[in-house]
Amino acid sequence: MATIDDDARHPTATSLLERAVEVIDASGEQALRVEDISAHCTVSITSLYHHFGNREGLIEAAQAERFARTTRRNIERFVADVDSAISVDEFRPLVARWVADLIGGAAAPVREVRAQVLASALTRPRLRERVIELNRGQFDRIAAALARAQERGLLRATLDTRATAVAFTCLSFGRVLVEIDPVDGPGSEEFYSAFAVASIDQLLFGEN
Repeated sequence: MATIDDDARHPTATSLLERAVEVIDASGEQALRVEDISAHCTVSITSLYHHFGNREGLIEAAQAERFARTTRRNIERFVADVDSAISVDEFRPLVARWVADLIGGAAAPVREVRAQVLASALTRPRLRERVIELNRGQFDRIAAALARAQERGLLRATLDTRATAVAFTCLSFGRVLVEIDPVDGPGSEEFYSAFAVASIDQLLFGEN
């Protein structure tokens, strides 16, 4: 049986996983039926069980994949942007733009998926461990990029880059708390964005 964090998946497992992600994205975990997934992918239920163990194993793998996809592309772009900055004057507005995008309305679907996966992981130890692993990997990549910028003199010398990477994520998740409220969610976006940008600017570029 494939593990929840297999990177090199069998083509059949990849097809099953992709369909499971599509179903959960569209209708939630409760809509996932192994009979429907196997029929859609034209494989036997026995094959599905071989790769994922059971329905629970498929859900765990699909939720982990959903979580990973929420940041994969953005992390690549963030690292590239940070590494390309050559001056504080160039880097400072770049960070402000990233923070604003991170907590802006356009990123709401990403935050929703991550919140859904976290809720699912609370009662699933294997999924929880995979989410922790993915989060740590994200923190490490952001921290490494910020450390390189720090070495080039673009950030405060005393800045804890990994703690800063965690702070980026916390700012994003903070938006979820108000986005579930149709009154305060959209209405608070402008204020929250200004607060987040100012906070991160002071953290990264303020005096030592």
